[in-house]
Amino acid sequence: MSDKQKSDNGKDKLLSAAQALKRDFFSLAAGKLTIIVLFSITSMVFYLYFNMHTKNIAALLFPSALGDLGAYILRFVSSFTLLGLIPFVATKLLGYSNHDIGLVFDAAFLKSKIFWITTLAFLLTNLVNIFNNELVAYYPFSKTLISLVIQEPWLIGLHALAYFLLYYLPWELLFRGILVFPFLKLLDSDGKVPIYKQASFYLVASLQTIPTVLMHLPHPMIETLATIPFGFLAAWLVLRFRSIAPVLIIHASVGISLDIGIIVKHALQL
Repeated sequence: MSDKQKSDNGKDKLLSAAQALKRDFFSLAAGKLTIIVLFSITSMVFYLYFNMHTKNIAALLFPSALGDLGAYILRFVSSFTLLGLIPFVATKLLGYSNHDIGLVFDAAFLKSKIFWITTLAFLLTNLVNIFNNELVAYYPFSKTLISLVIQEPWLIGLHALAYFLLYYLPWELLFRGILVFPFLKLLDSDGKVPIYKQASFYLVASLQTIPTVLMHLPHPMIETLATIPFGFLAAWLVLRFRSIAPVLIIHASVGISLDIGIIVKHALQL
């Protein structure tokens, strides 16, 4: 066998090995993704079912003197546990790093005009939202909280902190982190073109919008409809900056400011 033939055989073997490795990688990655998706759906179902019955459960666990604060506490506990902690532990058991699920903070997005324009635009909508009867009837999650904050304004800080850490953080971790970033290794072509500029991005962005919208079905209709464009925009932002941080800040700012606006409206009896 000539040296050229030996060289060609060697290249063929390397190519075959590389193709086999690629098949194994995609097979393993797809398997892990399947587990994550099914596990996440299960967590969402339990979350929705649990929150359909929080008032009844709270009545058994908390004294009636707390009003609806018991259900309020249970909502935060369930969101942190079912939408955040359990899916996060599952990703760790499957070998995903924090970077693999977008749980990183890079201050680069703070220099982006798109981030600030988007944030300001959504915050300005709350000037109208606080006069929407459907939203005012639904938020805050506790009506007892409104009277408490009017009496003790410092409690709004505690509410905002709990809202951010126990509700918005697990929400964004699941919907814009765990259900988005693991797909990148399967869909990213060659790394030369940013994922948010690739055609496959639109597929990921559209698909992750579906569970976001479905989870909002018990919410006011105007909010549920708004999650369609917001979900798509949120996916673009997290893929653009490779982090859930920008959307976490936007989503939490809008939700917390809406609660504050509604409480101030009640205090001023507008």
